[in-house]
Amino acid sequence: MSYRVPLATTRAEQTLRKSRFIGEAARVDSIEAARDHRHALRQEFASATHHCWAYVIGDPDSTTRIQCEDDSEPSGTAGRPILSALRHHRLGDVQLVVVRFFGGIKLGAGGLVRAYSGTASRVLSSMSVANHHETLIRRLCIPYRAQAQLRRVLAEAGAEILDVRYESDIVFEIRLRRDEAGRIEHRIDEITAGQAQWSPPSRTKS
Repeated sequence: MSYRVPLATTRAEQTLRKSRFIGEAARVDSIEAARDHRHALRQEFASATHHCWAYVIGDPDSTTRIQCEDDSEPSGTAGRPILSALRHHRLGDVQLVVVRFFGGIKLGAGGLVRAYSGTASRVLSSMSVANHHETLIRRLCIPYRAQAQLRRVLAEAGAEILDVRYESDIVFEIRLRRDEAGRIEHRIDEITAGQAQWSPPSRTKS
């Protein structure tokens, strides 16, 4: 399973009827990281009238970690349009904050929706993205004779060897793409004639 994520933090701005809107999107992979990102922008733009935001953490097609905030703008006029822009671009592990400096002229509900969604779209249209693949970590025990073939299979699949221990057999700890795991496990079972032993890792890897 894969989804698109920001490759770098991106910022864009526009001015509408004397109100200045500054949008910034950043990659965040946890609620804590999203909170830190917002805190940094609140410090940078301490005099701003509103800090409205939305985030999508994880796969945008299945995640439950989705949140948005209007920050005292009329309900539904800021956070939700920002979130809609993120969902439209099918991005995950991302937060987009739009900071507003009120210019003295009210925009009305429709004007606010257009301002926040428009600022978000400006940010996202100029943002570079990359594909993120979900991974899992497995521990694998194989006979010594299969080591060379195993390393070749893992290299061809783009799997990462995290740890190797030489015991009565060789114990590998490897990181696999989740959508490739079944195929790789089947191939390794073939080259070891069913002697490969799979198990969860002894510790968690980030």
